[in-house]
Amino acid sequence: MQWLAAAQQSHRGWLSHDGQDAYVSAMAIEALVAYRAQFALASPLSKGRSWLAAQKASNNSWGSDAQTAVVLRVLLPAVSDARPYQGPIDALMARQAADGSWQGDAYTSAIVLRVLQIAAQPVTNPDLASITGVIKDAATGSPIASATVSLNGGQQIALTDSTGKFLFQALPPGEARLGVSAAGYRGRETGTILAAGAAVDYGDVLLKKADASGVTVTGIVYYTAASGSRDAASSATVKVGGVSVQADSHGEYTASGLPAGRLTLVATYGGSSAEQTFSASDGDSVSLSPEIVVPANARQCYPHRRRDASDTGELCRFSK
Repeated sequence: MQWLAAAQQSHRGWLSHDGQDAYVSAMAIEALVAYRAQFALASPLSKGRSWLAAQKASNNSWGSDAQTAVVLRVLLPAVSDARPYQGPIDALMARQAADGSWQGDAYTSAIVLRVLQIAAQPVTNPDLASITGVIKDAATGSPIASATVSLNGGQQIALTDSTGKFLFQALPPGEARLGVSAAGYRGRETGTILAAGAAVDYGDVLLKKADASGVTVTGIVYYTAASGSRDAASSATVKVGGVSVQADSHGEYTASGLPAGRLTLVATYGGSSAEQTFSASDGDSVSLSPEIVVPANARQCYPHRRRDASDTGELCRFSK
């Protein structure tokens, strides 16, 4: 791998002895990709793909149909879907002969069909993950349509279809927090750590009916330090609709019996706060996970109880 990576030229491609630099570069990239988890190959792969993409001719090809297919085979997995290369893909499809082949050649036809199958996938990058599940009524098992599923505090939002199903695609590896809410139901929040290429299926996610006795708000309070670290805000204070509650050691909180209408939630932790405004009807259960940014060198004070529980007070420190 070290030799192959070092053989990359200053123009970012790999040289061949017969002038087929694009083809050889594509094959080199394909070989390096297989070892990307074991070696530091992100830079040569990125540079090589950028150089390859720039070699596209005005007719949307990289030479022959076979060579174009080989190049696309290494470019498509670097993007979330095929749209950036739709021109070359359409050009390849247009050159299919009446007998169904490409140039009457088995090798060319096989490799073109393979790359067209990759291009047809909703997500072409194998390192991106997905999350799916079905939202159902906990008592009846019936699917809940139009339930709201938010990802990582609303970075992405999906509505369930008529079967209660939701789907998030093209997700990067890392933490994924899901908040689920539906009119007349108690909200839920759950999470997982996404591995590269993972397809996470939560199966049936059950929601319980909410009593029509006000609005209920649940969630997790997070804080982000100036250093960039992110964690649950243990014992954070949450005020909403005239009700004040304290999060548990995991940052989780529940505020119930709130008045319907437009409400503002204020979460406080270590002297810093975050605010979110929302609207809810009587009986609604809303999932909100505020994130508090703590500035550098801020004096942070937290509720603190002695070991013998004889007294409570505050524990203070300065953030980093």
